Amino acid sequence: MAWRQLSMNEAEAHPLYGVKGWLLVFLALFALGGVVAVLELVLPEPAGYASLFGYFDRQVAWVDAVPALMLFGTAMLGFARAPLFGSLIVPMVMLRFLGFALAASTFAFEALTVEGARRLARQEVLVGGIVMMVAIYAVFCALLCWYFIASKRVNVTYRHRVADHGEPAPTDTIWDPLLDEKVGPRDGGA
Repeated sequence: MAWRQLSMNEAEAHPLYGVKGWLLVFLALFALGGVVAVLELVLPEPAGYASLFGYFDRQVAWVDAVPALMLFGTAMLGFARAPLFGSLIVPMVMLRFLGFALAASTFAFEALTVEGARRLARQEVLVGGIVMMVAIYAVFCALLCWYFIASKRVNVTYRHRVADHGEPAPTDTIWDPLLDEKVGPRDGGA
């Protein structure tokens, strides 16, 4: 897709500029995820999805906290409307998924050992539930990446660009056929 770059003033004047709508929802969820990751680290027993990993809950909480906090920091850049957010958000979403998948795969490899299988049987961990969580999270992350790449609001607010449909860039003067001359705000016309 072809893009037309906007100046900072043009981007700020655009109706889609700002942290609103789905963008606000996603940034709030990322910030909440960072807070939950910290809480799981300070609680005696992790209470979130890390608790599903039974014996490995503390290790999963640590592996998950690092990308969650990095995504939290990226969300703060988003709330501040920092242009760097536009470049960082997709890799951070991918990193968050990789952290989650790494924690789940560590658990899965441990389950393959005899001792690990015995320990997991005592913990009554639902392996199928964890695999399903990874699959759902993969789809969710793919949709998030698509949103952050294709969203008009994200492109206007952070990348200062709009889709170029071959239309000429707006100018502050227009051609008035009745007067047979250009008129605009500087000329006292329209």
